[in-house]
Amino acid sequence: MDGASLVVKRCTVCHENPAGRNNRHSWIGWQAVIFRMQTLNGAEVPIAERFPIGAYLSDVRHPGWAVAVAEWSIAALGPALVGLWGFWRMRSS
Repeated sequence: MDGASLVVKRCTVCHENPAGRNNRHSWIGWQAVIFRMQTLNGAEVPIAERFPIGAYLSDVRHPGWAVAVAEWSIAALGPALVGLWGFWRMRSS
């Protein structure tokens, strides 16, 4: 199934027109949104469908280069920063 069909199948359960909303994210940003919808709202999106949904939405609702760079940077640096924060907390205790 293509991304547009999967958006209709999975996202319109709760959202009227997800591609027409004002949200703009890069592919990694949409992956975070989908994960948040799964964990906080109980959205049923199989892992195999997350990639094409994110790819479609990032094509239709792309934020521009500045937000894309920020989202990818957070995704890349986030785990390292959390690890450093934990190490710092452990050392200062």
